[in-house]
This record gives sequence, C-alpha cells and structure tokens, in this order.
Amino acid sequence: MKQEEYGWTTFDGISIYARSWKPEGTARAVIALVHGLGDHTGRYPWLVETLTGAGYAINAFDRRGEGKSGGPRVDTPSYEALLRDIDQHLAKTRERFPGLPVVLYGHSFGGAQTLCYVLKRSPQLAAVVATSPGLASGVHQPAAKLLAGRVLAKVAPRMHIPLGSPLSSISHNTAWLETTKADPYFIQTISARIAIEQLKTNAWILSQTNFPPVPLLIMQGTADQHVDPKVNIEFAGRLKGDVTLKIWEGLGHELHNEVEASRAEVLAFVKGWIDKHVR
Repeated sequence: MKQEEYGWTTFDGISIYARSWKPEGTARAVIALVHGLGDHTGRYPWLVETLTGAGYAINAFDRRGEGKSGGPRVDTPSYEALLRDIDQHLAKTRERFPGLPVVLYGHSFGGAQTLCYVLKRSPQLAAVVATSPGLASGVHQPAAKLLAGRVLAKVAPRMHIPLGSPLSSISHNTAWLETTKADPYFIQTISARIAIEQLKTNAWILSQTNFPPVPLLIMQGTADQHVDPKVNIEFAGRLKGDVTLKIWEGLGHELHNEVEASRAEVLAFVKGWIDKHVR
C-alpha cells in the first residue's frame, strides 16, 4: 500500500487536504471516502488496510473546517457547498484514478451527505455505501435547544454547540477510544449553522422513497447513540431500489473501528459486498 498526500481548493477558496492510498499491483476500483462529522481521513486505518489489501484504491479528503483542511471549524456556508465539495472530490478521484469504477463511501454525517448527493445528483457510480448515516441524532434534542439552534444559525452561525453523544458509543474498542480522545483533530461540537442545515436536509432525505439505479449498502449498529438506529433502519427498509441493509447487533457508531473480532466481520462483509458490485 502506498499513501500520497495532496490538496485542492474549493469553489469558494477553501484549502482542502486530501490523501489517497494505492494497493500493490493494479487497482480494480477506487473508493471515494466521505468522513464523519468532527472526523478526518486519518481515522480509517483498518478500513484502508482491508480495502487496499483487496485491490481497491481509496481517495479521501478532510471536509472543509475539519482535519487538516482550511475554513471555519465544523462550519459551512450551506449544505449545497458540501455537495459541491463532493463534486470536486469525485472529479479529483477520477482524475487520479482514470478509468476505474468509483464507489462512493460515506460514514455518519458523511453517510447522510452521500445519500443526499446521490439522491440529488444521480452521479455515475459503481456502488454506494453509507455506514451509520447521520439522518437523526441518537440523543434526544429538547425543543428549546432546537429553537436556540435556529436563532443562533441566524445571529451567530459559527457559534459551536455540543453534539451531546457519548464518546463511548463510538466503539467498544477501548484503545481506539483513547486514541480518539488524544486526537487534536477530533471535534465534538458543531456550528449552529451546519446543525440547522443538517436538520433541514435530513428531513428531505427521509422523505425520499426511491434511490437512483445504483447498488446501495446501508449498515447500522444497534448500540449506536450518535445516530438513531431505528430511523436509519426504517429508512433503508422503505427505500425502493437495489438496497442492502445490514444491521450489526450490539455494535457502535464506528463499525470500521470496533474491537478486532467485530471489526474483522464488518470489514469482510463490506469487502464482499463491494466485490459483488464492482465489475
């Protein structure tokens, strides 16, 4: 496996940090990764190892305001700006890996973005994966907090509010939790603006019943408290199209970073599913 770091600039001038991983030998397809909220591209070590080991290239970027990318921390001028960043991400992916089938893979907030992107843009892709998509919070949000968020989104849009989800819900892997706590790029807050943008967009996503003609895998752990497992499972169940729902009993939010035995099962399933849908 060979890692390369590079960068690009968004349509509105934000400096983006990106990286790609190439397998030994000829790649059979490329995975375009969209990470979670407060997350970054360095937090997917076992996913990268497994998929590059299976002959897949991976291309990823730190979202604006997160990781090593520029821009106000965990903020965006609009949800459309995030979709336009994925436009550029896919363009860079195809530029760096010409001719290869592309799998769009999103986790958490990135999973919700991925679903929204495909529903709105209907891009040419080999397959789509959304793990623990952030379609609804796993923590009850009081009406007063939601109202305050809407007010802040107008008067102080970059003000940060806590996510409220317990860190322990990420994974049962205690070593990984300690790594996460020590990670200077890991963020557990969100700007008021992006929170309200997400709420509005999620309502639209959840209203959709037909997925474009591309294979979709949605995976969800039942012990996830960062997102609402019930909402994701019900959404996948009513979505018409080539949709596979995989429920992982007792697993947390970051399925790809769980304890070794569970993680190995999760990643083997992902690999097998992608294998079946990449020609």
